[in-house]
Amino acid sequence: MIAAINATQSLPPYSPPKIWNPPASSSGKFANINRSIAGSTREKVLPVSKPSSAVYQRWHDAVLSYRNGEPPAHGAIWLTRYPSVMVEWFLHVLTVSTLYPRGPQKTLNLVEFFYPEENASFEPYFIEAQQAAYMETCETTKSPAYGCWPQNSSCTRLQ
Repeated sequence: MIAAINATQSLPPYSPPKIWNPPASSSGKFANINRSIAGSTREKVLPVSKPSSAVYQRWHDAVLSYRNGEPPAHGAIWLTRYPSVMVEWFLHVLTVSTLYPRGPQKTLNLVEFFYPEENASFEPYFIEAQQAAYMETCETTKSPAYGCWPQNSSCTRLQ
């Protein structure tokens, strides 16, 4: 049975808990696998890492400059729609990567970037630094060591 909600009804606002505690597990054989996690499971301030390349240093500096020296609350949040779409929410940018098979050993990774209007209109250095860092990662992860990118895949930025 599917319950319908009257459009005129208003639901109480939902506020997720600051720290999420999983419900007590059942005694079933598979009770501890694939448990859902919604939100933080612990409270911890993470250190700001050191950039691993000059390209990432530029992106790191652009983020701090844009935020007047204040580090962001989070680095990135990922969502994957298996097997071909990854959505990455970075500070002030939403990135969508879609994989298109082109053959048994060839894949096209089409990358789209979405920015708030104030960034797109007034912060070109921010956009250039972010896209350069993203594309560097895209090229780096084409190694077979990562297990998910064919060596001859191509990363294409959608303009």
